[in-house]
Amino acid sequence: MNGEMEIIKVFNNNAVLAIDNEKEEVVVMGKGIGFGKRSGDEFDDNLIEKVFKENAVDDTFQELFVELSSGEVTSILEIVKHAEKVLDQDFMSNIYVTLADHIHFAIERYKQDLPLTNPLAWDVKRLFNEEYQVGKDALDIVEKHVGIRLPTNEAASIALHLINTRKKEGRMNKTVAAVRIVSSILDIVQYHFGHEFDEDTLAYSRFVTHLQFFSHRVLNGEVSNDGEAFLYDQVSMSYPDAMACAKKIGVYIENSYAYKVSKEELVYLTIHIQKIIQKNI
Repeated sequence: MNGEMEIIKVFNNNAVLAIDNEKEEVVVMGKGIGFGKRSGDEFDDNLIEKVFKENAVDDTFQELFVELSSGEVTSILEIVKHAEKVLDQDFMSNIYVTLADHIHFAIERYKQDLPLTNPLAWDVKRLFNEEYQVGKDALDIVEKHVGIRLPTNEAASIALHLINTRKKEGRMNKTVAAVRIVSSILDIVQYHFGHEFDEDTLAYSRFVTHLQFFSHRVLNGEVSNDGEAFLYDQVSMSYPDAMACAKKIGVYIENSYAYKVSKEELVYLTIHIQKIIQKNI
């Protein structure tokens, strides 16, 4: 996109409604892009950080940008840029809209002294720690530009938005379901052995990673070919307690998600469980 655009409406210092070179309406975000501007003014393309074309004429879409303060828009731009760098991820363009909507609503709740809890906060922190840390950084960014310190559990909510707008991932419902599967399995393991495990060990981290992939297979209905079934008897004899725990997991998954856990999967679950047991003896 070359040349300059003409402004139709200034939402705030960092967001405007404009006409592009193809004579179509677009919402444009960029630091200082609307500062001192009026309808009919032009701005340089070098200020552009994000352009929304598909929903630009939608009233609801525009209303969101009308409601956002300059500090909120600046925060969104900085959070996404920070997340892309730290997580080495590309995000779908709707991250700007969903994140803006969420943060604006969170700020309004804070002003009204109506904080909301996030029931998945602990699970997100435990299972998606990198995204959670970016969520915590986002709270610092919002405080810097808006002057409000949002509650800590908002870090998990921001992390979920990042997780669900990664270009290689699915939608919110599946991610929430995957988090619940992994969390429930970890609870089953903890209750089976009667004690908590050290979450900072490499064995535990690898187990969680395995469970994240496993949960997606369950939700997508991917059936294993039982390629490692020949190891089932050997692993059962070598690690009977871990296998008993893995079978409990199998029962839970089948009852809750109508997914039959294969012998191959039970073998892998057992091996991972045995490793975290050994690290906690």
